[in-house]
Amino acid sequence: MARKTILVVDDEPQIRSLVKNVLSRRNHRILEASDGVEALGIVERPKARIDLLLTDIVMPGMDGIELARRTASQSPQVRVIYMSGKCEAEAVRRDVDSKGFGFLRKPFDIGDLDLKVTQFLSTICRHRRISKPAKTR
Repeated sequence: MARKTILVVDDEPQIRSLVKNVLSRRNHRILEASDGVEALGIVERPKARIDLLLTDIVMPGMDGIELARRTASQSPQVRVIYMSGKCEAEAVRRDVDSKGFGFLRKPFDIGDLDLKVTQFLSTICRHRRISKPAKTR
């Protein structure tokens, strides 16, 4: 699998550090933000090219649900995995069910994190291979 860019958003530095360490071993490019506003600034950069948004739901300021909505409006190709130990809101279930978003319950096992991210990124690769236009001669 080609190297992917993952934006990790969590207000807890320990969680960001753990996620970065685990996913960096897979040779992914990891961008970090401590809240939704900071993350949106990264998403809006012209050359950001984010493949996966891995975001906490409950954060001060802009929550992960609003961040995912704004990210999708800017970059519809970005896949989303929510992380939370506190929130099972209807909006989260709706996004997971209807939009194909992922969900990781905190605290999560490193193996579960790695598996979920790998599954989502492999879906991106399959979709891009399928949707490439045929070459014309």
